[in-house]
Amino acid sequence: MKECNNFDMPYRFIRLITFIDLPINQKFRLFFVGVLFWFVGAC
Repeated sequence: MKECNNFDMPYRFIRLITFIDLPINQKFRLFFVGVLFWFVGAC
């Protein structure tokens, strides 16, 4: 099991919020949901 150190946490957080670790189909799904959110919110 990999040990979690304090210097690794910001790197892991950035990868989490930028969806780097997600498969491509989940990235497209999140993009679609985000676009729908902005279209509904703009009306």
